[in-house]
Amino acid sequence: DEQRCPEDHRVAKGDARGLAEPPKEPEAAPALPLAIGFGISTPDAAARAAALAEGVVVGSALVRAAEEARRAGQPAEEAVARLAEALASACRRDPGAKKTRRV
Repeated sequence: DEQRCPEDHRVAKGDARGLAEPPKEPEAAPALPLAIGFGISTPDAAARAAALAEGVVVGSALVRAAEEARRAGQPAEEAVARLAEALASACRRDPGAKKTRRV
């Protein structure tokens, strides 16, 4: 389900299983970048989202990692840093690689 937002971006929503199909380009603004960010909490999900969009939003996953670490008596900063690096690493692609969504 794609949603129109302010003029500088678009949002595609899905669920924790991801997007069933790549987001469609809106006819009125095909050049707007797309960020996907619902249910992205693992490196695998981040990599799949990065293949479809220009941005991947993972804020809730980082907050959850901090909360879980605190409950376990571990440093939240370290848990967040580990997850952030794993997610960022999964999103990196070769500069010449193309996204798999339709344009």
